[in-house]
Amino acid sequence: MKELNSTSRLYNKTVEYLKKINSLPSSPFGVGLQIGLVEETLHKLNLEYSKRNYSVVVHIKPQKNSIRKLVVMSHLDHPGA
Repeated sequence: MKELNSTSRLYNKTVEYLKKINSLPSSPFGVGLQIGLVEETLHKLNLEYSKRNYSVVVHIKPQKNSIRKLVVMSHLDHPGA
């Protein structure tokens, strides 16, 4: 039951974050506010990242003996996405 509550909290926090980022005004190639929010969040989480023209790449080193990888991609310049 504890795992379910943890999963539920993670889901709720994720939805909350997505709503927050979606509420920012955006336009094609106008991702400054979105990237700013992503960078602020990554900084708070103490995650290493690099910024490219229209993207943010997060650098997370896999744990030993782990071959699993997670890739999250998003188009931040699509209003209402």
